[in-house]
Amino acid sequence: MIFSPGIRILLFVIGLHVLACGNGVEEQLHAKKFPVVVSLSPSITEIIFAVHGEEHLAGVTEYCNYPAAALEIECTGSFGSPVVEAILSLQPDVVISSFQPDPEMVSFLENNGIEFMLVEISTIDQLFAGIRQIGDVLQCSERAEAVSDSLRVELDLVADRTAALDSTSRVNVFVEIWSDPLTTPGGLSFITEIVERAGGQSVSAGISEEYPSVGSEQIVSWNPDVIILLHHNSSVEDLPDLNDRMGWNEINAVRDNRILSHIENELLLRPGPRMVAAVCILNSYFYGAPQEQESR
Repeated sequence: MIFSPGIRILLFVIGLHVLACGNGVEEQLHAKKFPVVVSLSPSITEIIFAVHGEEHLAGVTEYCNYPAAALEIECTGSFGSPVVEAILSLQPDVVISSFQPDPEMVSFLENNGIEFMLVEISTIDQLFAGIRQIGDVLQCSERAEAVSDSLRVELDLVADRTAALDSTSRVNVFVEIWSDPLTTPGGLSFITEIVERAGGQSVSAGISEEYPSVGSEQIVSWNPDVIILLHHNSSVEDLPDLNDRMGWNEINAVRDNRILSHIENELLLRPGPRMVAAVCILNSYFYGAPQEQESR
């Protein structure tokens, strides 16, 4: 990582301050009554707001757009490409990310008194662990526990409604996140877990990858009952007409017009608290509203 001459001087001054303090970064963070945070990930930002920790939030990425109040917070770069000078200017105590950034950047942060916290979320269980971690750091533990309890209640309700479904009665689902090449969540993706918790069977769950490319003929062979289109940054008008693809007019989902394209993409593409809302929405799409399912 290359820094400008001005930032080198700033780093030198901050480094002297840290040497003078002497205490460990983690001890200093937990001793503070009001830790200041920068989020490097939209999912982390959503968790911070969910636990009512937004007063601690000094910086976010340009893709942190939910809730709307996140748009009013200082931007420190794009997702995956944080600007170190922008982070430094906010003087945070901790930087929280859902991905591992450049090791040199992490070392720079830690060497200059800023704790780096990695909160990886690739399953719903990890979501609950992440909510607890962030709640602890922001001293919002009770609120974090309440948020997790509420989300678990929603998941349990869906699990109860789908408990009686066997493999022959669950809908087969294909999720398309890109068309060229055809890309779908595999068995290692949290999107597959969302589909399956909603009561569906992901046709690509047997592929031991996160986001594999698949051939068009493979989808025809899978013959899904439901197709979900999640093309990032694409409007509904820009989505492909699946009838134009060779052989796809024979797929159950296309023939029966069970193509879900109007769901908010971020609910499924962002591993944050709204994953649970995605489970509930998909369950209703697959099998009808809760009251309809309970009357069967």
